[in-house]
Amino acid sequence: MNQTYQKSCIEHRHQVMKEIRQFKSEIVRMLRATENHKLGNIRIEMPCADYPVLTSTGGREHLATIRNEITMAGYDVFFTYTESGDVSFSVDWRMVVNNQ
Repeated sequence: MNQTYQKSCIEHRHQVMKEIRQFKSEIVRMLRATENHKLGNIRIEMPCADYPVLTSTGGREHLATIRNEITMAGYDVFFTYTESGDVSFSVDWRMVVNNQ
């Protein structure tokens, strides 16, 4: 029983890390796109089917960590949670640039 629990915990951690890597790479890819950079903001939809752990109630802690990392890089970050469980993630750098 204990081995099954430990295996489940390890699998969960791997799933969390996989989703975090996938989401961060999507953010970086969108930030590097010159057509997006001219807009001054991007919006990334996180469907719960693609990110089951990060969009769950327990995943909000991980999203807050990602948010803090991006905020420390100089961006404004906003989350919007939908009733269906999806998360909309917005990154804006227009106000940050204007205030400096």
